[in-house]
Amino acid sequence: MKYIEDHISHSFEKFLSNWPSNTSKELRDYFEEYRTRLGKKNLQSKTRPFWVYLPHWILKSFHPESKLSTDQKNFLKDIIWAQYCVFLAIRVHDDLYDCQSECKSLIYAGDQLMIDSEKIFTKYFPGSQVFWQNYHSLIETSIHSIVLVDGLQKSSKTSLAKLLKSYAGVCSIFKIGTLAVCCHVNKMGMYKNMVHVIDGLCVAGQMIDDMEDLIEDYEGGRFNSALLMILKLKKGEKFLYTKFGKGDLNKLLNNSVPRIAEKIRIYLEEAERKAKQNSIPELVEYIMLCLNYLNFLEKSFNSQIEKIPLSWGYNN
Repeated sequence: MKYIEDHISHSFEKFLSNWPSNTSKELRDYFEEYRTRLGKKNLQSKTRPFWVYLPHWILKSFHPESKLSTDQKNFLKDIIWAQYCVFLAIRVHDDLYDCQSECKSLIYAGDQLMIDSEKIFTKYFPGSQVFWQNYHSLIETSIHSIVLVDGLQKSSKTSLAKLLKSYAGVCSIFKIGTLAVCCHVNKMGMYKNMVHVIDGLCVAGQMIDDMEDLIEDYEGGRFNSALLMILKLKKGEKFLYTKFGKGDLNKLLNNSVPRIAEKIRIYLEEAERKAKQNSIPELVEYIMLCLNYLNFLEKSFNSQIEKIPLSWGYNN
């Protein structure tokens, strides 16, 4: 898949170089700082998130890679970059929303990325009502879910089920590339199946991130899924209003890891079951890696843990 990686890197450089020099520098500085932030969270993977590769895996299930035509490879490169444009656009707007950046150029960079995405998809789906209705619906769902999650995490009374459903909503844009491939090969039944796989992987990934971000989120007044599960297990007003130190929180989390891991495993195993129905070996292998990592995490949460060498989703 090197040709896809090269195309993403080349397209990103081209995007940055199309701005005036001072704006280009400002954007480069922002993205470099963003990579540094990811590094601090142990997300130093050299691979991209699974949703970047998924369109390629799906098309390969119909045509072995050795038999992919030049047109098919160009299609894959274009739609994967177009999906990545949507991700970058929403990512930079989210950083502005969260006050993670003061780079004003991001406002217009995000807008341009969305325009670039639509231009590419228009080339392949100029009059496809099915594609465009789903495309806009997925973006709208992600945007609304980001705001919804922000509100839900500010309350300890939030329903865990509602929060997890909203996590899946945030990641809706990661279905765009899969949507494009399934429309291209006229396999919308497969797309509906892949929606459940992507939801399961993204929710599981975010729940693992929540475990690792428990202290940071708690200190920031945010009730992520791990903290909500601990509250549910402990119950009681006295526990709810106790002020915990890092050591106390780590102990509470370690005691709760088996229950949290059990919940995560349900999402991963359901995703695995759906993936096997469509005979996509690379996807099944990826999910097995996630399950193995979860087992490792459950056994050794007290020690220093390296992040799985595959990226989960929205924060990558």
